[in-house]
Amino acid sequence: MEMEQSRMEEERVRVELLLQEKSGSDHVAPFAPTFIPPADSWAAPFIMEGVNARVVHLSNALAKESYGSDF
Repeated sequence: MEMEQSRMEEERVRVELLLQEKSGSDHVAPFAPTFIPPADSWAAPFIMEGVNARVVHLSNALAKESYGSDF
């Protein structure tokens, strides 16, 4: 049991390091609806964006950057 917890902790640390190493063109989404002239429409923030971005970056890191290093 203790060995399993140790392995899980090592994996958690490895994943955190993978996520910290990522570099990409991420930018902070607006917190209010914003008009996008080229699309001639409005865009609003998506409440799940922070969670989804983290999951996608984690998947990319675990897949050895199959989406690219500047994803």
